[in-house]
Amino acid sequence: MWRRRLVRMVLAAGTVGLLILPALVYTQVTGRVLNPRLRVTYPDLQSAVDNAANGDTLLVSGRLTGTNAELTFTSTSPSNITIVAGRGLRGTLAPTACPATGAVIDVSNRPGAVTIIGLAIQVPDTCVGVLANASTGTGGGNPLTVRGVLFTGATATATFVAIRTVDESNGPFIFRENVIKGQLNPGIELDGDVATAIQASIFRNVITNTGTGGSGNGVDISDISAGSAVTVRRNRIDGGGTTAGIGTGINLLAGPTDGVVIENNTIRNFAASSGIGFAMDEDDEAVTFQKNVVNNNEIGIDVDFSGNNPTTFPTITLNNITGDPNTQTGLRYTPNGGTPTNLDATGNWWGASNGPRAADTGFCPEFTNPPTCNIAATANGNGMPINRNGVGNDCDGVAGGVITCPFRTSPVPGAGA
Repeated sequence: MWRRRLVRMVLAAGTVGLLILPALVYTQVTGRVLNPRLRVTYPDLQSAVDNAANGDTLLVSGRLTGTNAELTFTSTSPSNITIVAGRGLRGTLAPTACPATGAVIDVSNRPGAVTIIGLAIQVPDTCVGVLANASTGTGGGNPLTVRGVLFTGATATATFVAIRTVDESNGPFIFRENVIKGQLNPGIELDGDVATAIQASIFRNVITNTGTGGSGNGVDISDISAGSAVTVRRNRIDGGGTTAGIGTGINLLAGPTDGVVIENNTIRNFAASSGIGFAMDEDDEAVTFQKNVVNNNEIGIDVDFSGNNPTTFPTITLNNITGDPNTQTGLRYTPNGGTPTNLDATGNWWGASNGPRAADTGFCPEFTNPPTCNIAATANGNGMPINRNGVGNDCDGVAGGVITCPFRTSPVPGAGA
């Protein structure tokens, strides 16, 4: 009896082994790319894409190095391609040097949608991880998704950009759940073409700057036209502290934007002398900046309208803005000299129940009894300072001042990532 049982167990084990062997062979081999439809493996990513058909999924397993790790889409490449880390050993791209295209994966000439999921990309110095450049390529406007990818520098001193778009439009461009860590220049750069609407979502990424070799910025957004739908939500962006935190967490200064929504992010540790949590200027229209945690930045929020006033002022509300009120600034506002206009920064938590303080002139908050706001202040609050960059009181209703009342007397629940 026991012999028959033993034989049955051996046969069952053998059958299971035959069933799982193909998966092991095709998805756990180090340094290979599998096309499951063809059941063919390739030693390099470029060959796998060149031999694929429209709609194929490619599984990257193990560590691809040198030129085997490089990929450039052309106008004859297949469309609607998905590149995903296979089971077993995580698919890692580790080129020896930055390719001639300037990117480990260059999708600028993609003929259709491209989706990249779960890889680890070790980006060489002065290089880009994933690049979509419509100014040099023919793939402008086609969708791009980068999800769950680990971006690091090829070395500890490498300065790199994880994801960059240039002059792109339409989309959608979905950059979500990526981990980006190293000397950033910046972590993610979203650049539209100014004239055409773009759809983009930067969602739930963890971005950490570790050095001073690059700009140190977390996210740069520029050239976003009216009618676009661009959202930056639930990201955790860390500048790196008092030494590495030289950059800006979310930066809109590189070009005009319209209607960008920035909410439920945690932006912290841009704490060097030049560090800023969030920065915008006069060519950024109808920006929404709300329900964010802005913590331990040299300047939490920087609004510069010295050149002109936007047609639609930003919405800056329901944020938790905290840090060291003795050495850091919660909000700096530079009004337009010709037509100074109040900046509404009401509804924010400044780190103290009695509101913010003035950095230099007058009292902040301007009134002490939210939400009625009709008892003029005779002393400063204990929270983060407001700095009107120029002549005049920091907080008041006089043109060019910052309006803070009603302010939050306790932290905003649910703010941050």
